[in-house]
Amino acid sequence: ATFQMATGGSALRALVPNPAPDMGEILALATMDGKLMVANLKERSFAKVNNGEALTENVSCISWSARGKQLVAGLGDGTASQFTPQGVLKAQIPRPPSLDGSHHGRRSCNCKVRRTTLTFAVSSMTWLENDVFLMVHNPGNPDSNPPASIFHLVTRAKGTQQYMYQKIGDPSPNFGLDRSPPHHFMLRLRDFPPALSDMLIVSSTASTD
Repeated sequence: ATFQMATGGSALRALVPNPAPDMGEILALATMDGKLMVANLKERSFAKVNNGEALTENVSCISWSARGKQLVAGLGDGTASQFTPQGVLKAQIPRPPSLDGSHHGRRSCNCKVRRTTLTFAVSSMTWLENDVFLMVHNPGNPDSNPPASIFHLVTRAKGTQQYMYQKIGDPSPNFGLDRSPPHHFMLRLRDFPPALSDMLIVSSTASTD
């Protein structure tokens, strides 16, 4: 039967199904105004937290764990939050130290050049393993069009809230398209016949490649 589930009049930024076959009725949603919601299609309802349906706010992207038991949400302040589908906060991932107020841009205004402090949001994110994440940051106030995206492989020490950040190159850098800020789409293939064990495909809205 056809039915609708209201999101308070907000359009959707992302709609991500749970990857586990036995939890296919669970969907994670990010609205355009930054709310994270989890829908159960069988029950036709949203998970409720603190008398509301938003697990958190200021959300820019979502990724499920490989087994669909938890999800992580990238936030507009450059950090990320890890939740259960029921809305229980399990961990908070800080922004990379290299992005913590240390980046400055240059803007021209009335023939003068002035320095501006750049703020970074998590624009894309993929949960690779239990304690390994791939985070992509873009400046919220870019001084170039389009700005360069910054990739980090984030590894958490098992059983702790200690994180190591390894900066890596953008596999799909800006090329040919003037779209700011760029957004990266990431698709993971695991155990794919005939002989592929693990592969991550990355594309960008600011690149024709």
